[in-house]
Amino acid sequence: MRIEENVLIVDEPILEDKVDEFEVSVNQPQIEKIVIENDDLHASAMQILWCLDKKIEVNSDFLEKFFENVKVMD
Repeated sequence: MRIEENVLIVDEPILEDKVDEFEVSVNQPQIEKIVIENDDLHASAMQILWCLDKKIEVNSDFLEKFFENVKVMD
């Protein structure tokens, strides 16, 4: 996981032991976009992403289907 300007790039597995660190990272105010480049995300990390009001780009054919079919309502 790395930050480039205002983009958080998730290029490593986010397993249960990294979910807290992940949540802190995605909630940083300067992060405007999150790019997912890894298929291995813990269910808690997916829930965190679904609840964010930030642009999310998914570069994974597997995970992209989840983001296409799940919409969080206010």
